Amino acid sequence: MAILPGLESHFKVEIVSNGSPLEEYDDPRQGELQPGRLTKYIEAQSGATFFIQYSFLEEFPKTHHLAVQTRIDGKLVDSYMCIKARLHDPKPEVVDAAYSRIDGRDVRQGFYFSELMIADADGRAPNQENVKALSKVGEIEITFSFIKETEATEDTVLDQKHDIKMIGEVKEQDLKGKTLSHQASLGEPEVVDPQHVSDVKLLDRSPFGTFKFLYRSLARLQEEHVVPGPPPPTPPPTPLEERDIDTLTQDEMRELLKRQAERSAEAMRIKRERAEEEDEAEVVAKRQRVMDLQDEDGRIVIDD
Repeated sequence: MAILPGLESHFKVEIVSNGSPLEEYDDPRQGELQPGRLTKYIEAQSGATFFIQYSFLEEFPKTHHLAVQTRIDGKLVDSYMCIKARLHDPKPEVVDAAYSRIDGRDVRQGFYFSELMIADADGRAPNQENVKALSKVGEIEITFSFIKETEATEDTVLDQKHDIKMIGEVKEQDLKGKTLSHQASLGEPEVVDPQHVSDVKLLDRSPFGTFKFLYRSLARLQEEHVVPGPPPPTPPPTPLEERDIDTLTQDEMRELLKRQAERSAEAMRIKRERAEEEDEAEVVAKRQRVMDLQDEDGRIVIDD
């Protein structure tokens, strides 16, 4: 749950995927927190859908309506006016799709994570078109601004298309050192009832609150030391035969004696088998010598 410094009891923003808010991680390189701005890392899983939810607690002032804008990979996908009377509603506000008008019909498209196709560097200069396209990839940004009360609004029919263009294969050098792994994608269009928008005028040019979530694969988060890497493999235990006898437990001592007895018995068996093989070979050799001394009539010829 991302909470802005200084507004701990005011409101919160979360990214939800697979039915639960994603765990958030601090940026290990982040210095002193800036007022009104907060950045967190989250883990992205290929193919997983996600949405943004935010809520305001009782301490949040109900003096103005709010303009809430959501950008994914640098693209504006949602602009919402949160009525001040609903700010303390216990049910969170949700941004779960981009709404557009396509071919005269209003549609919604949900969000999901797609794996970037990243090829090994080939020694060439970065492709500047890819560099530009990747500059905001891997980011979900939500901004909050106050709306002027005196500004009259007039509902108009939605007449725009929110889009997040898919990026094809890129080279490692196109990332310019960024440890990207995924991009956001829009799901299949679903036809919805006509949507209406209102023109509003903001109280201030800059938002009073900005939440940024940097989404990466677990492997990339480990590369950036955002989360601990996998533990090193456990080294094999030192054989009992090589251990100091004073460090052995009773069970280990019994096991060592058992192994020594088994090895001794095996050595005796091998020695016995070899002796038997040698005796048998000697008998065969003697028989052969006797046969060599026999004449044609089977009599043994002995030289004086």
